[in-house]
Parts: sequence; structure tokens; C-alpha cells
Amino acid sequence: MLFPAEYVVSDPEAFPVFLGADLASVFEAGEACQFAPGELLIEAGTRHYDCYFVTEGTVQVVDISTGRDVEVMRHVRGHFVGDLDLLTGRPGVVNIVALTAVKAIRIPSDKIRSFLVHYPTIGDRMMTAFLRRRELLDKTSFEGVRVYGHKDCEKTMQIQEFFYRNGVPHTWKNIDILAERQRLDALQISCSELPLLMYGPHEIYRNPTLPELARHIGIQREVRKDLYDTVIIGSGPSGLGAAVYASSEGLSTLVVDTIGPGGQAGSSSKIENYAGFPAGLSGRDLAIRTYLQALKFGTDFIAPVSVLSIRRTENGMYQIDFCTGETACTKTVIISTGISYRKLKLDGIQTLRGSGVFYNATQVEAILCQSMPVHVIGAGNSAGQAAMYLSTFASEVNLLIRGDDIAKSMSDYLCSRVLANPRITVRYKTEMEAVEGAASIEAIHVIDKAAAMRTREETAGVFIFIGGSPCTDFLPAGVARDEKGFIYTGVDVAQLDEWAENRLPCALETSWPGVFASGDCRARTTKRVAFAIGDGALAVTCVHEYLGSYI
Repeated sequence: MLFPAEYVVSDPEAFPVFLGADLASVFEAGEACQFAPGELLIEAGTRHYDCYFVTEGTVQVVDISTGRDVEVMRHVRGHFVGDLDLLTGRPGVVNIVALTAVKAIRIPSDKIRSFLVHYPTIGDRMMTAFLRRRELLDKTSFEGVRVYGHKDCEKTMQIQEFFYRNGVPHTWKNIDILAERQRLDALQISCSELPLLMYGPHEIYRNPTLPELARHIGIQREVRKDLYDTVIIGSGPSGLGAAVYASSEGLSTLVVDTIGPGGQAGSSSKIENYAGFPAGLSGRDLAIRTYLQALKFGTDFIAPVSVLSIRRTENGMYQIDFCTGETACTKTVIISTGISYRKLKLDGIQTLRGSGVFYNATQVEAILCQSMPVHVIGAGNSAGQAAMYLSTFASEVNLLIRGDDIAKSMSDYLCSRVLANPRITVRYKTEMEAVEGAASIEAIHVIDKAAAMRTREETAGVFIFIGGSPCTDFLPAGVARDEKGFIYTGVDVAQLDEWAENRLPCALETSWPGVFASGDCRARTTKRVAFAIGDGALAVTCVHEYLGSYI
């Protein structure tokens, strides 16, 4: 499916034209090259590919993800060739072929980041184009990586969530549908080998682990042996905000995360109260934008990685041991691990996680509930946004609330929308008390305390948003926390016996000198996206103060 021709004409964001002085700047930074008709500029699957600005001729973009060559669009004089993977270093997702004799200017892959920074008038338009091109690609028949798996397979869901968080184009193929099952039978794939991942006619993995996928797509990389100025643990809004400020201000920065950019905000289908986005944006979009911004300034990013231990050395530096067996050495640490939604304690509910019980409400989960009833549990903004989003997929949405008034816990604008949505039924003083299902959820048992009535209700999914617990269990005992696990910083730390330094702690410094906490995981914070990003920026200010005065 070709991009409609009018996109090239009417969408200057996706397809900016660089001529005149802009092209002269590109010549200054790059090198001239040429290609014969039919010659590949970029082959799908190539990592760290170069960027090309076309000066003569026509370049064809070809999708091979369906197993056959499908033209997506053509680039002409003044266009640049490539998308956001120029920054991420991941494999290209399409073939780029010279349709005619082509002359171009090549910017080598290892110079792209510096090019974007040093030529801002060009770089800003390219960054906008990266995002817009991927958005337009999603509207075509492009399939990307095909994930074959059962509807109620937790690992299939986990892989889709990983791809979704990290912006990897993919398509889920439900093998419970006969046509997809027959394709697998033809390949002689057994159930034990699922999920199966394919790209075009090529098999990638059978029943892979997330680290295998991360290595394949270039997200999980070797930890550099250099001494970092700061290592940021967690890539929610606060961690990503810290990464942007740290790397843009010249600090060597590493970000690690257990799954990918976004944190708890990444599970939000829409954020409407973040300043500067009056129409709102999804948590994933916010995360991907900030992630690319950090990459542009030089941040290293590795996922999925979990931290096993943090140790302070005799010279005051820190060593962070990861589940991969690698160790990062750093002068400072910023803990931005955020919070996770609390789990309901009902018999059998944990075994159904990913098979009908969800703590996210993104496109990955929503498509599983098409035209079927669902239940959302919670009364805050996250639950309200989830209910609104799911109402565009599900036949009906039941919002179960323990209290008697959502206006007490939900933003006014969102409360009004929820109450006015004909597909959402708000049920007060109502709780879920049991779940049914073996391989997947089938029904739930609900108690209406006001009416003293119990009912059994069939459901395609239960979405749980009932408050958060800090993700701080991995921290050593020496990092002081309150009774709920939130990290003490600044003024609170100064009052602790554990603080032994002959100075006051920096504003976000923990009881370990040089270790800082930002965002939802620290004590006494406002649980808002804007606050989290600002807290990340403040953490970087503290890092500068610490490095300038105490190291």
C-alpha cells in the first residue's frame, strides 16, 4: 500500500525538502555518493545504517514485511532517507532502493547524533519527520514483525508490550483464528514453540526471551566500561526527563529499564493535563518523544535490564550490577523507578495476569477485547482514561468503584466525560471478589454493597488501577525509605542518623551520598507527569552540585 501521493505534497512534517542553504550545510557535514538503478541504499535488517539526502534521482521505499515487495513511497530531490532508527541504531524496517540513477549526500551513522545537534534548523525538522513517518507507516499495510500466538498467552502479551513500549512495528497474529493456525501448521510449528516471530518469509525466533529480542533489535547492548557521570535506573517520565537534561548538559549518561520507555505513564492511553498538549497525547507517545530526545543528546539506553545490587567503592564511586552479569561504574546514580499498580489479592488472579487480567490499557490489551464486555477497577484518572479508551473497542465498560463519588478522585474534565459516555457504566460501592478461568479469564464475581447483591458477570478483561506501590524493593537497606517503601531525600534525609556527611544533603539526595531519587518513587511527591519530568531535571541539578562540590 503506497503512501497517498498527497502526503508528500501536503505533509511537510513527514517529508521536508532540504534545498539551497540547507543542502549546502548537508554537503559540509557529509560526503557525496551515487547509486545505480536497483542498487540498495539500505537493506531491511541493517543496523546503524547511514542517512542519505537525495540530490538527484528517485529512491524507492519497499516493504518486505508481508513476504512480498510492496512499494511504500518514493523520495525525490531534497528528501532525506531514514526514520527514527537512524537514532536508535536498530535494524531498518524497509528496503531503500535506487529506482533511477541516484546522487546523494551520505551522513555516516556514527555522526548522525552530532549532525542533528550541530545543524539545529535541519535537525529539528528531521526529528519531527522521524515521528511523523512512523505514524504514517502505521496507517499502511506494513506489518513489521509478525507475532504468532494465542489470544490468552501471557508471553505473547509480554512480547507485544515490549515491542509497543520500545516503538518496534509489529502485528499480532491470533492463531486461534483458523487461517493463522493453518499457516503455522504448514510451517510445522508446535504449541510449545510459540510465540513465533517472523519478518517477511524469515523466521526470527520461536518462543524467545525478552533479552533475546532486545539483542536482536539492538536495545540490549553491552555496558560501556567507561566511568559514567550518572546512571539513571528507570525510564518513566522522570528518568527520561533526567536523561534529556543530563546528556544535553554534557554528562555521560546511561539509562536502564526492565522493559522500555514509559514507566507507569506508558500504560496511559491518553494524558490530557500535560502542559503544551491541549489535545492530549498517549503515555507511549510522550515516552518515545522524550526517549528520542535523550538519544539525540547522546544518552546510552539499555533494556530489558534489572538491577541486582548497587555498591559504593572506596573512592566514592558506585558499581551497579545487572541481571546480565555486567557492571556499570558511575560517579552518581538517579533512582527513577516510579510506582506500579497494586495487585488485587484474590485466588487465581495472578495466574491470569496477561490472560485477561491487566494493569495496562494500551492498544495491545484493547484489541483483545474487541466487541466484548470489560471491567475496569479504580476511581482515579488512570482508571478513567482506561475506561474512555476501552469504550472505543469493547461492547461495554463497567467501572467498579469502592466509593460513592468519582468526582472526589478524578479530574473534573475526565469525570464529566466518563459519566457522559453511553458505553461506560459507573458502579459505586462495588467490588470484585472472585475471578473465574483457567487458561484465560471467563467471568468475575461482583458484590454491590449498596444493594447487598452478588452477581456473576462474563468479561473479556479486567483492568486494574487501584493505586501504586514504589518500585524500590531492589535497593540496598542503606537507602532509607518510609514505611510504604518511598525513598527519603533532601530535608528528610538530613534528619536521619544514617546521614553521616559533614554537609546538608542535596535536595533530592538519598541517605547514600551521590545517589538521588526523582519522581513517584520518592517520598512526598505529587503524582503527576509534569511533576515527574521536573523532578528529573532537579535531580540533574543535584548531580551537577554534587560533582562540582564533593567529587
